[in-house]
Amino acid sequence: MLYAIMNLGGFLPGIIAPPIRQAYASDQEGILAVMWVYVGLTVQESL
Repeated sequence: MLYAIMNLGGFLPGIIAPPIRQAYASDQEGILAVMWVYVGLTVQESL
């Protein structure tokens, strides 16, 4: 089970990141937005 979750952790960013990055004009803003989404998902999971 742990191995499956680790694989999902490597696969999910490939699906989530491109639409978020395309929503912003510059690459720096897009990468920053992706990082904030990851922070939000991490905090949500820990609550």
